[in-house]
Amino acid sequence: MDLPIGPGNPCWVDLMVPSLDQHAALRAFLTALLGWTWQLGSEASGWYARATVAGDPVMGLGVIADAAPRPLVHFAVPDAAGALSRALELGGTLIMTPQDVADLGTTAIVRDPVGVAAGLWQAGTFAGFGRMFEAGAPGWFDHLSRDGAAAAAFYCGLTGATLSAPEAKMRILAHGERWFASLTERADAGDGMWMPVFGAADLDAARAATVAAGGSVLVHEMPVPGTVITIVADPVVRASWTLMALGAP
Repeated sequence: MDLPIGPGNPCWVDLMVPSLDQHAALRAFLTALLGWTWQLGSEASGWYARATVAGDPVMGLGVIADAAPRPLVHFAVPDAAGALSRALELGGTLIMTPQDVADLGTTAIVRDPVGVAAGLWQAGTFAGFGRMFEAGAPGWFDHLSRDGAAAAAFYCGLTGATLSAPEAKMRILAHGERWFASLTERADAGDGMWMPVFGAADLDAARAATVAAGGSVLVHEMPVPGTVITIVADPVVRASWTLMALGAP
């Protein structure tokens, strides 16, 4: 599969939880919800684990004691230091300077001008997603904030994307003809967040699996351009997980 994880595209998403017990419980929930299997890391790696679909990586999960459990979307960049400088010029603020992750790559983290964290990933031996646009794999990325215009200016400048606005409160980022993310503006967005969207073969089954595993359904079904989504919350850290019926958004 030719995956769109080159420069300027989302290439990875991960989430950190405060404890090892939560790490194990959240893995169990996500396995029940999405059918994932896991490649488990060591204590030296912060127990960082990769969720996989048919052996291909689709998300990371780690342990940081003071973590706020929100997904962090990482963008592929050819040069982490250069991309960080550009992000700061565009009004972002520094969270983490570039750090090498063994031979896997180099990472940096910024906060965009509307307060949402974003990762910058310069690939070494690890490029990111091994699958996209299928059941259990990422297929879309939505940025939620109270200022869509400011978010759009930042991410267009950072990623080289072009912008379209099919709705007044939802702007679309694209590279050429390929849409890859939306920027949703809502007055109740609070501090905002990036929300990865994962494919699901059967939304009814996903909702049933959520409830059976102790989670809750936040949004039963919502039509979005080209597909339908459901949003659930896990019972471990109460993070939101968005699933879409298979099909391009």
